[in-house]
Amino acid sequence: MSPTIIKLTWDDYERAIRGMVTFLRESGRAPDLIVGLARGGLVPMATLSHRLGVRAVGIVLMDKTASDARFANDDQKIVRIDGSVFRWDDDAPPREILVVDDIVAYGDTLRAAHRLVRERFGDAPRITTVSICLRGFDWGAKTGTDADPGSLVDYHAVKNPGDSWIEFPWE
Repeated sequence: MSPTIIKLTWDDYERAIRGMVTFLRESGRAPDLIVGLARGGLVPMATLSHRLGVRAVGIVLMDKTASDARFANDDQKIVRIDGSVFRWDDDAPPREILVVDDIVAYGDTLRAAHRLVRERFGDAPRITTVSICLRGFDWGAKTGTDADPGSLVDYHAVKNPGDSWIEFPWE
């Protein structure tokens, strides 16, 4: 059975971005560096970079699955980091790093991105993670573990049912 498709509009996207900006400002988590997970995190990364006035950005290139196919089988949880680039010229590491993705399902890409950021900048920076959507379902039943990927996300704008697929306005 095909998943239900939920189409987000540009207005939905704008509300999500405003929510992220408000969360970051009110929680005192103004980033020095914003890292987007390619491909889905690049649009919100660029928008947040402008809204927050942060010019230092990074990109982590990943494949979520072997084929990265739309509606890929949930059992194909392969994460491969294809590369990364960080625009950070300071000798000292950033104090606050914001990691951005469009949607979080299992958390495997976020875990890989966090490891990569730690390898590059060490343990000193605080990492904050935001996403537009957090996919909601019984994590233990799906993954066979108690690891809730939602615990990796500091802020999300939308929680979608686990049996649905989010389509973003830029897709």
